[in-house]
Amino acid sequence: MIGGLIGASPAAVAEQPAQAQPLPRAHAHNDYLHQRPLYDAVAEGFTSVEADVYPWPGSSDLPVAHTPFEIRPERTLRSLYLDPLRQLVTANGGTVIPGYPGEFQLLIEIKWDAPAAYRALDALLREPAYAGLFTRYVNGQVVRGPVTISLLTAFTSATELHTTMAAQNTRSAFRVGAPEDLGTGIPTELMPEINADWTKLFRWKGIGPMPDAERRTLTDLVDRAHREGKRIRFWATPDQPGAARQALWDAQYTAGVDRLSTDDLPGLAEYLRSR
Repeated sequence: MIGGLIGASPAAVAEQPAQAQPLPRAHAHNDYLHQRPLYDAVAEGFTSVEADVYPWPGSSDLPVAHTPFEIRPERTLRSLYLDPLRQLVTANGGTVIPGYPGEFQLLIEIKWDAPAAYRALDALLREPAYAGLFTRYVNGQVVRGPVTISLLTAFTSATELHTTMAAQNTRSAFRVGAPEDLGTGIPTELMPEINADWTKLFRWKGIGPMPDAERRTLTDLVDRAHREGKRIRFWATPDQPGAARQALWDAQYTAGVDRLSTDDLPGLAEYLRSR
């Protein structure tokens, strides 16, 4: 049972989004910028959403914002994601999307001071109110929950974050790595996913045929990740509606990229349902 869920308010449960076909390969980039964070993505069937966070001195919560200048006290990880996810899981009998047994991911990008942010996040995820909600690592085993928390940070403190998480006997979060982490022996129990900046690996932006060499690079990278049991996703792919975006999605889909990333929720949902 999810701790503290029985008492979820009727008003909160009434915020249930309309049901949609679950889309295991759909990721909502910077989800918090949509009119209804989390709910708009779930209404389209997305099974992965992304939130950027900052540590905040003296707070047990984490503000959600793209830059420090956009931080608002009412927009936090708890208010925008953790509590709504808890309410959805209660209302839907143990899953975020009704009847969908697969993983629902909350990808958290730590924008600054990863060690401080992780200390706050680790304490937050251990609160009794969220017991049973998250996938957990427990003494060498992964115990599945309705929601999997994945952490991404691109700053130099990523090494310290990795060391901290690797030393924990129990935790409710997992690391997102980069292509250079492949082949280094990092277990999936710590790092189940690889994310990569498309623009650093490929010059092709969807205009004209994809060069054969770049297609081989894409296929090889996907295969390397999958051989280690890791998922893979790309970011910084052109996202304006049109033929170029369609070609980029086609290339990723065909290569077996696990999640396609977009700001255009209806656009990607329509694309994936047509496949």
